[in-house]
Amino acid sequence: MGSGGHASLIGRTFAGYEVQALLGRGAMSCVYQAQDVRLGRDVALKVLLGSLARNPVNVRLFHREAQAAAPLRHSNIVRVYSAGVETHTPYIAMEYVPGESLARFLRRKGVQKWQTALYIGDQVAAGLECAHENGIVHCDVKPGNFLIDEQRQ
Repeated sequence: MGSGGHASLIGRTFAGYEVQALLGRGAMSCVYQAQDVRLGRDVALKVLLGSLARNPVNVRLFHREAQAAAPLRHSNIVRVYSAGVETHTPYIAMEYVPGESLARFLRRKGVQKWQTALYIGDQVAAGLECAHENGIVHCDVKPGNFLIDEQRQ
């Protein structure tokens, strides 16, 4: 069992996904890199942690996140593929984006030229605009929640 009452899924098949690596961990969830066994594509598999997964209110909020994001189609928003509960653990399977969070990018690269900062800000704003136009307000806007894909570094 990992910290927070959550056993690692690495090396296991979970809800039809072969879990390969831990990508990140927050206060409420872990995100793993996994492969969809049926479709053979990489996914980011987000699972609700520990006692949070046993609270029906948290589970509803978690799945509401997936329902809100699922219809969005924008190059700056990861696609939601599926969501559910497997062995009492709620999950969301999303598009896997190879790269790193904006927070990690900034720690690694440091202060950026104004042109790079403007480009990144424009990309973030475009994704947020798409969400807003669809009635979704992102309540956790921070560098750790935005991805820089490998092609744009």
